Parts: sequence; structure tokens; C-alpha cells
Amino acid sequence: MLSLTKREKTIHTRRILNVGIATKFPREHYSRKFVCGFYNLPIIFYVLSKKGEQSLPENNTEIVPCWTSYFYPVQIVLSSIKQRVHIIHIQHEFNMFGSIFTILLSPILLFLVKYLTRKPCVTTLHTVLDPEWITHKFIKEMYGKLGFVVPPFIVKIVLSYVYYFTCRFSDVIIVHSPSHIFVLQKYGVDKRKIFFVPHGIETTSNNYNVDLENKWRNIIQGNKVILFFGYIVPRKGLEVLLDAFKKVLEKEKHTKLILAGGIRKEYVWYYKQLKEKISHDNLSSFVLFTGYIPTKEIPILYSLSDVLVLPYTYPVGNSSPAMYAIQFEKPLVATNIFPFIDEFKNGADALLVKPFNSSELADAIIKLLQNDELRRKLSENIKRKKTNRDWSSIAKIVFEKVYLKIIHS
Repeated sequence: MLSLTKREKTIHTRRILNVGIATKFPREHYSRKFVCGFYNLPIIFYVLSKKGEQSLPENNTEIVPCWTSYFYPVQIVLSSIKQRVHIIHIQHEFNMFGSIFTILLSPILLFLVKYLTRKPCVTTLHTVLDPEWITHKFIKEMYGKLGFVVPPFIVKIVLSYVYYFTCRFSDVIIVHSPSHIFVLQKYGVDKRKIFFVPHGIETTSNNYNVDLENKWRNIIQGNKVILFFGYIVPRKGLEVLLDAFKKVLEKEKHTKLILAGGIRKEYVWYYKQLKEKISHDNLSSFVLFTGYIPTKEIPILYSLSDVLVLPYTYPVGNSSPAMYAIQFEKPLVATNIFPFIDEFKNGADALLVKPFNSSELADAIIKLLQNDELRRKLSENIKRKKTNRDWSSIAKIVFEKVYLKIIHS
């Protein structure tokens, strides 16, 4: 673990640290919450954002629209030099800079940062793919049509190139799951560079709207509610959830399944497939697709639901819907893959089941719907996970354990 000397703390509490953070910056995005956590620390973020994207600044930020999808390595480096930042922090996600193919340029960005700016570089890896999971089915579910034309060994080579060289040219790698440390070592990444920082959790919500609550109560009509929250994509296991829901209805007839989340254009085929399945199984009266959910409606949906279900079939990265479960203290059923096995203890914080197993999933959901005491227990236990997970606490960890350390290394 990176340590911090008293001398380093003393030096840097007397000056402002300028950090260039390469990211998108919409409302409710990870990067915005992360940056806001530093509000009371001596730091200014230069948000190196996409050109043409409307990004509202925060009190400790300056928005610098500078990059486009296929030229971002050079554009981010030139902007970093112009802003005279002390540290460059890259938010690394497969669709951060555009299409899936733009991720191939990320090692070039890190190379240019290291050898042209001569500034320390931190990279947060939000998605870490285990090479053992790379199969034809996985590629199809992750990347749609690419799954039919790209063999797994090619994907493994590309991932090895991206992860190894991105980490090779970074001074510190931040991951949100302890399991990702072991996965990155499979790609030859030096363990000493990797620093685990848990995902932050909102501790309050000021957006509760009574009129919107009444709207959703009218939709729910007194039924019990099973909630899925997140993008409608194949690796989320929604076809498994629908099979499980049929079994749930046999025991709990007055129940609705709400599938809340946006539909990306590359996965419209999957959405249509789910709709056909719902119609074929006569579930249309019990299942609701909401589409994109505005931020102000998230607390309402979580509060009115009885159980949150996240039946993911493949481990990829952190789960924001699971973080909302902690924030809103909602009983959770999820699969026993990471990130869930890193975050939750089966039977204590959540109920964890095998992926692709609709019977086990149905049993867990029924168990929660019929057991008020178990739901209360899980809610109480999950509430404790909020301790030291607010964004200001996360910011303090990164400021002291990462930023201040590498500025003197």
C-alpha cells in the first residue's frame, strides 16, 4: 500500500494541487461525484472533457473541452501541458472516448503522458475483463455483432495489449474491486502499482419528489415490486430473470417486475428478444420496461421496490445499481461473481446465487418477498457498508495515499 510521510502532508496542505482529469462529465457520472468529494481539499481539477459536450462546472473544477474520439491521446496531452497540471488522472473505460475501438489508443495516451508531459499519471480502470471468461458467447453478449466475426484469441491479445501497456505507462492504477488486482496480474501488470479504492456511496438524497412518488404508486397499484436497474444489455442476465419471474408469479401473484434502464442502440436486438419472450410467456401485464430513468426518480424507484435483483452473467466492473442498493438500504439478490462477491457476504448483506440459474434465482426472490424479517436484516447489514464510503472519504484516500505520494516519487 502507498504510504504518506508527515513531511509530504505538511508540504501539500500549503499549496493548491492542479489535477487534469480526462473523462466525460455528465450529471450523475462517476467522475463528477469523485471530483465533488475533493471540495474541502486544496485541489483544482481541470476536467479534460469531450469537445461539444455540455458539462456544468463544480466549484473546484474548470471545464476544458479538448478531445475527440480518435485524436484524444494527442489532444489530452497538449491540453494538459497548456493547463500546467501537476498530475494527470485518466478515467479508463471501454466506451469513455467513443466506440469500442477507441480503447486501442489508450496505451498511446499513457505513453505520451509519460514521455511528453513528464507528469505523474494515475489511471482508474473501471472495467477489468478476466481472460478466462473470454468466449464466443461472452464476446457476442458484450459487443453484439463483433461476437460473430472476432475469435476469442484475438480479443485476448487486444486486452493484453491494452491492459499491459496502459498499466506499464501509468504510475498508479486504481481499481474498485480487490478481485481486479488478481485479474490484472494475469496480464503481467506489476501488483505494486495497483491501489484498491472502493467505489463511493452517496449518503443523502435531496431529490425525493412527492408527485413523482404518486405517479409510481399509481403504476405499481399496491403490488410487490422486483426491481432491476441498469442498462438493458445481454450480460445482465435479464432472460434468466424473466424465467425466474415466471416461477415467482406462481407463489406471489401480486408482483410486478420493473426493468429500469436505458437501451443502447447496439443492443436493441436484445431488447426486442426480451419483449418477444415476455409476450410468449404471457408476462406483459406483469413486466414494465421504463427506459432511461431520470436521476430524480432513482430514489423513488428504490424506495418503492421490495427487492433489487442483479442477475449478471459475466463479471466486468463495478455495479452502480449495487451501490444504490447500499445507499437506499435495499435488500439485494445478485449472482455470486465479482464485483458482488467482493462487496457482499451471502446471507448477511445480500442473497447471492449462481449465474444462469433461474430456479435458484427464483427461490432467493421468493424467500425475500415472503420474509419481512430477512429483508429487514439485509437492509440493516447493508446500511453499515456506508461507513467511510461517502465521496469525501474516498477523495481523502486518493488525495493522501495516491496524489500526494506520487507527486514526490
